Amino acid sequence: MKHTKGPWQVTGNGEVYGFTIVDTNNEEIAYVEIEENIRTATEAKEIAEFIVKACNSHYDLLEACRYASGNLSPKGNIKKDFSGHLAMATLSKEIHKAEDNQ
Repeated sequence: MKHTKGPWQVTGNGEVYGFTIVDTNNEEIAYVEIEENIRTATEAKEIAEFIVKACNSHYDLLEACRYASGNLSPKGNIKKDFSGHLAMATLSKEIHKAEDNQ
């Protein structure tokens, strides 16, 4: 899957119908709508900003997980203390999941 070029940003002031998420070419990626009795302008903006922050952080977080996974050295016997082994397995699973969606 090819991703749109980042970083993304939120545009709009919420006075019309909602907030638009755009890429570096100012092309629309998504739209978070204000819905009467469901989602206020403040909530719509917070949702749009959360999406943008998560997407803009994706590659840095993935790289940090790869680094941690490559440098984590679980200590001790897995039968007595498996926290390091569990951390390693969790990182590996999430890295794999993120890489499969790229």
